[in-house]
Amino acid sequence: MPIKKGIYDWFCPNRIFFYSIFNMTTVRILENLSFLIGIYLSRNFPKVLNIQKEFMIFAGIFFVMDAYYEWTVKLPAARGTCTFMNIKNDYLVNISRGVFFSASITYFFRPTHIDPPPPADPFSFYEFMMIPQYCVPFAKFLKHTSPTKYKDFVELQEDLAKDRKESIYGIEDTFSEEYEAYRKTVSYKTARKLVEKDANAFYLGVDQS
Repeated sequence: MPIKKGIYDWFCPNRIFFYSIFNMTTVRILENLSFLIGIYLSRNFPKVLNIQKEFMIFAGIFFVMDAYYEWTVKLPAARGTCTFMNIKNDYLVNISRGVFFSASITYFFRPTHIDPPPPADPFSFYEFMMIPQYCVPFAKFLKHTSPTKYKDFVELQEDLAKDRKESIYGIEDTFSEEYEAYRKTVSYKTARKLVEKDANAFYLGVDQS
């Protein structure tokens, strides 16, 4: 206003090369390219974090909206025209992008109930039994090493499934030898790595939220 010039419509003939490089079309190309790079870099991220899915959704929405605007401005009938509520086409595209982006963020960040992962190193045998990654292979271990104890273990699982808490008393002593022997096996070490991996993915998502 002080210099009384139409800044938004200002054009300098000596800067044509600059205009040919730094324009909205170039910005849109770089924007979509950044999404593709983000999708590639997040390929090994834990799936539970939904980071790659977010990149793919945003990239798809922005590509469609950018393609719509880039093609409509090339049509003589669409240049400078208005659509809904006398809003210009390019401004309507930017509004729609903002709405879709906000809706996607709202969807991915909606409150959800998440149970924390089980501990990789159980405090007791009862806690050990509550972890499926440990309980299932331990049952197979008992089946091959101690069939009698295996039957007792199956009955104990059935009682716990029926919420019979009185069955847990004394189980630490009943399976103590087998429990200690199982903790030295490759099966236990493999199961522990899986539990630790799930826990790391969970807490990584919590820390980034």
